[in-house]
Amino acid sequence: HLGGWRYEPGSHLLRWSEETARIYGLDHSEGIEPERVLERVLEESREALIREFRDCVLKGEPFDRLVRIHNLDGSLSWVRVIGQPEHDAEGRIVAARGALQRVDELIAARDETRRLAQRLKDTLESMGDAFFTLDRDWRITYVNREFERVIGVGREVLIGNNVWAVFPLAAGSEFELRYREVL
Repeated sequence: HLGGWRYEPGSHLLRWSEETARIYGLDHSEGIEPERVLERVLEESREALIREFRDCVLKGEPFDRLVRIHNLDGSLSWVRVIGQPEHDAEGRIVAARGALQRVDELIAARDETRRLAQRLKDTLESMGDAFFTLDRDWRITYVNREFERVIGVGREVLIGNNVWAVFPLAAGSEFELRYREVL
């Protein structure tokens, strides 16, 4: 799901690899005007992509944008569009080139990860037990509402701080010994 493309301002045509053509559902051999390609980009991100593409060609600014496109069958796909200016020996911009990657599976996995993270957070927040997590450097990374209530300190004070600094009486105690064994 990864293909390449190249645009030369003089010809005003995009040329691309077979995979880029496959992603867009167009003929590999043809060059195409950028406007025809951009028509398939959803309106919500089309103007930003046009601006970034133009800035790449005219000002030499690279871009990397995630957009949705209309497929020929009417469905939608997520694609990542990356562009870089191409310079001649004198440093003039002679073309823009880049990659196009279909990332539907990546977006779906990211969305599922977010849903699962929210479910976990909702579960931990609804627990009747005080609950917290630590990283390997003994920093507090999460506390639930019940932990805040029992301790009497808000998470904004706790998270990111070393547990032994927050609870100095626990340092050197059975509590610390057991936690170190677990870690």
